Amino acid sequence: MRIEKGKERVFGKYENLRGDDMSKTMLKKLKGGGRIAGSERRLRESEGKYRTLTESSLTGIFIHQDGKYVFVNDRFAAMHGYTAQELLGKEHLTLIYPDDREAVRQRVSKRAMGQAVPRRYEGRRLRKDGETIWCEMMVDRIEYRGKPAIMGNIVGITEHKRAEEGQDEG
Repeated sequence: MRIEKGKERVFGKYENLRGDDMSKTMLKKLKGGGRIAGSERRLRESEGKYRTLTESSLTGIFIHQDGKYVFVNDRFAAMHGYTAQELLGKEHLTLIYPDDREAVRQRVSKRAMGQAVPRRYEGRRLRKDGETIWCEMMVDRIEYRGKPAIMGNIVGITEHKRAEEGQDEG
């Protein structure tokens, strides 16, 4: 579209419109574009809030689906000595202490089938360097990208466990 300065001539699909009719039509088009821009702005704001929430969280956050991590926040990754990128696609049981894997596997399976299992529990996990850490986990079944998944928040409690062991020995 092109408007020639000093003339009422408009090229393109608006060339037969003059004066107020052209203004009204153009205003409607601009408002329509404003809806799209407003939707895009709201989407960006929503994504920003989501990033702030997940990356500022005091807990590690994860989602695993079909046995593999599909989302982890930086805190979760750091607790295990990894970057978030390193964990995406990794089997979730590889971060579980070997002696605890079967119990976790059963819990995940029951949760996926909708059976009642504790949503909050403590367990041993493995860091990338092989160190064992204790964590408290709060987990639940969710839908993620149209498929069942497990989402959880995790808090490190290794220091607390060591303090408890010290009290038991004393």
